[in-house]
Amino acid sequence: MYSHFVNKRIPEFWKSWNANFKKNANNVNGYTSDVDIADEFAVHFKKVFCRSDDDVSSRSEYLHKHAECITDNVQSGSVCIDKVTVELVDRCLRKLKIGKACGPDDLCAEHL
Repeated sequence: MYSHFVNKRIPEFWKSWNANFKKNANNVNGYTSDVDIADEFAVHFKKVFCRSDDDVSSRSEYLHKHAECITDNVQSGSVCIDKVTVELVDRCLRKLKIGKACGPDDLCAEHL
């Protein structure tokens, strides 16, 4: 691991680091198969998901802030993102730098 760091072989350094220090990420609540883990995530997100349309005050606050964004950006000449599209996400992902360390969620540009 030290030689990878000293020789600036960063991807190899992180592979070595993860092999030595990273916990087993393939275990979610005791499940290890991909199907069981996916099912566990589905159960969890069903419990915590709520439709934002059902929260009238939050919806009106969002619409108000969105209208402010459009007004402010028209006056200043900057761009306001009106919709998140597949193309916009694709463009943003392509701007991510490859070979950088993962974030706290253990995802890096290569994963995305």
